[in-house]
Amino acid sequence: MNSTLFLKVFNSSVLNRLIFNKVRELSRGKRSFKWHEILVLPDVLAGNNYLQLLKDCLDKSGGVDIDSELYINAIRGGNLEIFKYLLDYFSVNPPRQSLFREIKVEQFKFYKINLDAMLINSALGGRTDIITYLLNTFKSYRFDYYRALSASAYSGNFELLKFFVGKCKENKIEASNYDVRENVFNQCAYLGRLDMIGYLVTNYPHNMVKSDMISYAIESGQIDVVIYLLQNKKIFKLTYQTESLLDQAAYYNRFEIAQFLLRYGHGKCTAAMDNAAYNGNLEFLKWIHSNTRGSRCSAQAFYHAVTNSNYEMVRWLHENTTERCSKDTSDYAAGQGDIRIVKYIHEKKIGEFSNLAMENAARFGHLDILQFLHDNKYSCSKKAMDNAIITNRLEIVQFLHEHRIEGCSESMLSHVFSYDLITKKPKTEDILLQWLLCNRPEFILSESNIDTYLSKLFTIDDFKRVELLLNCIRPDIISKEKLVQLQKKYNLIYPNSNQSNLILYQYLKNNTSSQYFCNIM
Repeated sequence: MNSTLFLKVFNSSVLNRLIFNKVRELSRGKRSFKWHEILVLPDVLAGNNYLQLLKDCLDKSGGVDIDSELYINAIRGGNLEIFKYLLDYFSVNPPRQSLFREIKVEQFKFYKINLDAMLINSALGGRTDIITYLLNTFKSYRFDYYRALSASAYSGNFELLKFFVGKCKENKIEASNYDVRENVFNQCAYLGRLDMIGYLVTNYPHNMVKSDMISYAIESGQIDVVIYLLQNKKIFKLTYQTESLLDQAAYYNRFEIAQFLLRYGHGKCTAAMDNAAYNGNLEFLKWIHSNTRGSRCSAQAFYHAVTNSNYEMVRWLHENTTERCSKDTSDYAAGQGDIRIVKYIHEKKIGEFSNLAMENAARFGHLDILQFLHDNKYSCSKKAMDNAIITNRLEIVQFLHEHRIEGCSESMLSHVFSYDLITKKPKTEDILLQWLLCNRPEFILSESNIDTYLSKLFTIDDFKRVELLLNCIRPDIISKEKLVQLQKKYNLIYPNSNQSNLILYQYLKNNTSSQYFCNIM
């Protein structure tokens, strides 16, 4: 690009913003690196065609372990020179399979995994230059040509697929040794490559009868392949469980394929309605109900409708089927947050709510649902307030405190003074901790546990929480003399916790006339 033009574009604030917004959009979900990080990551350098920087990195590091990901990135990056350099750098020289018993099993496995992975990934990306180089360089090695054949379908390169068919024939590869996930017919069906399927049928039909092409075609929505397979069923000598085809179409949310299957007489199903509910597709669900023979759903359909917070589907299922919500589904609905569904289950009596309903509502902060369940006399447990404390939901805790009698577990006192192992931050927010210490009987501090929790806070010098705890101590719980003893002990044990020691010192100074506490000033 002309440098003058580039600068004009780059310096335009409007175009600049537009360009970088698009860059962020394209890069969303991908890992990014800073330049100084890239310089020490050989995998990244290999995948981005930095040959000289890769050489410098390997030289400075004193060598790295042979890593198949390093080669795969070089293949994906499209640089044959980098690939050749890596093979030479690591002196890849695979053992002959005829000498298998004379070498270490681990060594053999390493070369087999890496060389085969190189070929398969090259086939996947259509890298004919690297494929040619591998085959010419390692002529005595018996490559996994069948998996490379299956991978070549994804390259879109018909000639490459033909090439690997030739290699499989030449090396008399036993295709029946491979499972259905590696079947080349299945891969072609998934990709919608009728031309490749036709070629394989004529030139390499091995393992065709063990394929599951129609399932793969349904999964990826390849209706042309589905039509072709069903119209030529006898030619392919394939047998299908026709009862499951419509179920599969519903599972993968392939409405158009389902309509075709019905037109061609494949309307039997057992789980299609449940599957349509799983995908939240009410139109598909209604169509199955109206057009298929003996179609019915299970309680699982209600579960899926609730999981998707699909109020209209819940209504339709109730009005058009005989199934009802299980207790688990009703309880789950309370945690999902759609009060319309909770009210509908209650009013139509299509499910029951257990203690778990209020526990779920509390955990996820759905105050409106919590209040509705309380107003309608549903049961609760201590776990509800426990969940609200664990998830830092003060409003929920206050509601349960004012309207319920269950309270919370005694173990919550220990929880509110605990810290996240990774972030090192308190698990409980200060405002919630203060409210609990001042209002809930489970959080009344005793003389014994005051020492326990103050020691924990002093250990990390969390002076803010030291002050919070001291301000919540009831005068009848612990004597000032005992606090003075603690202050002297902490000053000796935690001499580096300056802020916490100062807070306790000032607290005692303001609240006792004793002359015996340790002056840290």
